[in-house]
Amino acid sequence: MDNADVRQGALGDCYFLSAIAVLGSAQTREKFIFIDGPDEWYECGAFCVKFYDGGKENIVIIDDAFLRLYDDMAFVKTPSKKELWPCILEKAFAKKYGSFSIIDGGLVDIALAELTNGIPETFMLEEQKNVQALWTKTLALYKEGNFLGAGSPSHP
Repeated sequence: MDNADVRQGALGDCYFLSAIAVLGSAQTREKFIFIDGPDEWYECGAFCVKFYDGGKENIVIIDDAFLRLYDDMAFVKTPSKKELWPCILEKAFAKKYGSFSIIDGGLVDIALAELTNGIPETFMLEEQKNVQALWTKTLALYKEGNFLGAGSPSHP
C-alpha cells in the first residue's frame, strides 16, 4: 500500500482519496477487520471496514464485486490495476452513506476524522493574516504525528 496507488476515477471523491493517501500503509491496514487473517476474504467474498461517527465505531461490510469500465475500475484506480484496497475503502465509504453519488464531493478533514476518529481542524487560507504563524503551526502539527490534508474550494 502506497499513497501513489490512489488515482481518482469517474467519481468526484478526491477528498476521500486524499484522506486515504494521507493515512499511508499502517493506518490504512487498520481500517480492515479480519477475524482469521488477511486472506479470509477469498473464502467469503466480503470485507469489513471500520469508520468512526462521532467517536463511535461504524463497521461497514461490503461484497467483493467492483464496478468496472472497460479494462479498469470505474471509480478509484491504481497504476498497477492490481491494488484493491483503495476500491474496498471507497466502496465501503459509499455504502456508509448510501450510494456513490452521495460521496461525490466533500472535505478531506471530515474524511480523515471518519477514518481515524480524530478531531478535524480547518484553516482557511484566505482568512490567514500571518502566513508564517500558519506555517509554524502546520509544521508543529506534522511533527506531533497529526494527519494533514489539503483541499481547494469548489468552482464551476
